[in-house]
Amino acid sequence: MTVVIPGYQAARYIGEAIASVRAQSRPPAEIVVVDDGSRDGTGDVARAAGATVIRQDNRGMAAARNVAVAAARQPWIALLDADDLWLPEKLAAQWAAVERRPEAGMVFTDGRSYQPPKTFARTILQWPEFAEHYEKVARTAIAPGTVVCDLGSLRAHYPAGHFFLSGSTMLVRADLLREAGGFDETLKHWADYELTLRLLMRTTAAVVERPLFLYRLHDGNMSQDGLGMKLDEIAIARMLFARAERYPGEALAYWRSAHPANLRAAIRLLLRRGDGPRARALLRELRGYGWTPEWELARAASRALDLGGTRVIAGAKRLRDALRRRLAAGAG
Repeated sequence: MTVVIPGYQAARYIGEAIASVRAQSRPPAEIVVVDDGSRDGTGDVARAAGATVIRQDNRGMAAARNVAVAAARQPWIALLDADDLWLPEKLAAQWAAVERRPEAGMVFTDGRSYQPPKTFARTILQWPEFAEHYEKVARTAIAPGTVVCDLGSLRAHYPAGHFFLSGSTMLVRADLLREAGGFDETLKHWADYELTLRLLMRTTAAVVERPLFLYRLHDGNMSQDGLGMKLDEIAIARMLFARAERYPGEALAYWRSAHPANLRAAIRLLLRRGDGPRARALLRELRGYGWTPEWELARAASRALDLGGTRVIAGAKRLRDALRRRLAAGAG
């Protein structure tokens, strides 16, 4: 196995991440770190910890992962984010699943959120927003605490569920990852999810239903970027619309249904930031899905941005209140 770790400004975390790899009861053959243009000594820390380090200009996590995958010499790739940790038996448990069901080209594990010194009690697969989808997946036990997923069922429930929360849980066959085209470098936050959709056209997954990785919570988590997350969701929908043959049909159906709500959410976030041009661009796309007073308010608020400053907020509130009064009068 090759462990792939992308790192940007991760000097304070990456040594601990690599130590968790070194502590594996089934150690990998190599650890490849891509220092993605860091200025804090990330590469130096990784090199001192014994990893092979590749330095590149800052291009983002997806590009860093692709560079590491291209350099990997082993037939299986294990992903680890520079700020996350593995428990010592993670790779051994995943490899045992591979040996029992080699047709599963991906193996995931459960995990826990971690905010030092606290490790959260509820595992990721127990979070309600993930559990409601994961529990619907048809699964066959292949060992205590380890299952293989029915491919059709996984295709049906993963697109909406996104229950493999972090790339740090994934073990994947290198040839499948490369055949699928690697990580999409235009995506900042959802690249591992989008890649998993493409991999589901080629293979099913096994799951070790034990929490064997720790997802570190901190102010720098990419998940804190609400607008960026929403724009990535919009980008994924457009990818599916443009290249539907690359993805499960269930994914296309889900993203068609989710796209209007994601557009509305992004418009609201852009308006809060005062980004009228991008809000209006998304609004034009949203018009293709119909028209309601809520969207009319979004258009009016977008136009109000041209007023500038505090007048924007006051104008948007007046428009909102006027629409509410009009709707209430119509209901009467």
